[in-house]
Amino acid sequence: AIFTNNKDLLFNIKSVLYSHGHDISCIITSQYNHEFNHSIYHDEELKQIPLINIQYNNRKNKLIYKVLYNLDIDLCILIDYPLELLDTSLITLASLGIVHVQDSLLPKYRGPNATRHVLYNNETITGLTIHRIKSIDQIMSGPILVQRQVNVDVNDNYHTLWKKYLSKMEEMWIEALAKLIGHEIGKLQQQNVDIFKSYPNGALNYDTSHDINRIEWSKTALQIHNQIRALYGTSLNATAKIQHYQIQKRQFEI
Repeated sequence: AIFTNNKDLLFNIKSVLYSHGHDISCIITSQYNHEFNHSIYHDEELKQIPLINIQYNNRKNKLIYKVLYNLDIDLCILIDYPLELLDTSLITLASLGIVHVQDSLLPKYRGPNATRHVLYNNETITGLTIHRIKSIDQIMSGPILVQRQVNVDVNDNYHTLWKKYLSKMEEMWIEALAKLIGHEIGKLQQQNVDIFKSYPNGALNYDTSHDINRIEWSKTALQIHNQIRALYGTSLNATAKIQHYQIQKRQFEI
């Protein structure tokens, strides 16, 4: 079973699973997205798979999870899916457990919006992690199965970084699936160090005294550049503080 809201990631893992003789029992999403649904319905293989929608504050969610138990699921895969929608019963749903893809080199940047943290904080190295989930209450703390590192260029943004992630993902899934089928728990245990924890509520920084999408011109050029590229392509597009102009293009040069 695949839990995701991202069609590119869905097609990536689907390609790996099918090429290695595995099936997808169902696809679970949390949003009604025309592009996402359209891509599934026009794929000869995916359109045969049940598409299940789980919504926030929906009384039917518990019932949906009960239905999943009847599908004889071996593995649950979480990619770009709201973790707060997961039910505690999911832990015992699949015989091989649950794995999650985090867009950071865990244990660094746990939590949501990891790529945006990376850009905002001017990191030069980041990556992807496929890890097990041992507890719904501590999703990001499970043993690590596979990690791959990518370099972050000064003009990378959310979209360009995800293209780099996708180039690594196929080989990561092949390695992760081999470990899962071989019942390898994951040898790398995560440290519980405060500095590695994600920012509160997925915010891009600790300072809540101003709107993160408004540019403070007192900052350095590099800080402003990092703020803009961290928010690029979201509903939080950076805008000038004194005038409501969206900044659509930016480039940093030394």
